[in-house]
Amino acid sequence: MARRLIVWCVLLNLIGAVAWATGAPDGDKKITVNEQMVLLGNAQKFTKAATVNTAEVFKNIPSYKQIKTDGLTEKDAKYWILLEQANKDFNKALGEVAKAGSHDLVTEAGGITANGVDVADLTEAVNKKFKP
Repeated sequence: MARRLIVWCVLLNLIGAVAWATGAPDGDKKITVNEQMVLLGNAQKFTKAATVNTAEVFKNIPSYKQIKTDGLTEKDAKYWILLEQANKDFNKALGEVAKAGSHDLVTEAGGITANGVDVADLTEAVNKKFKP
């Protein structure tokens, strides 16, 4: 009997820890953030979350397209120069889009699990920064 009680106490503590970590903004609304997928912001302190599909956006960044067009690899110096530029362009565009939508947390697609909370997908808006 005592062993069963200890198991229940441990389970209740774990459930409480998970509820605290995921946050519960209002009643049944819950958000869980994979902190390793955060691109912008702080997973512990945010008010409006969003996601973005980085791979989809990179397909439209001119310097990344040049890497693909020229067939550059990690062995080529130009690859690293263009990749650095692509990352700078991506981060700038993501920051602008996030700021315009008042999003203070952005993760890679799949980095946020939300129940009862709207999480915007910024992929198309960020892509528009790279389309004529």
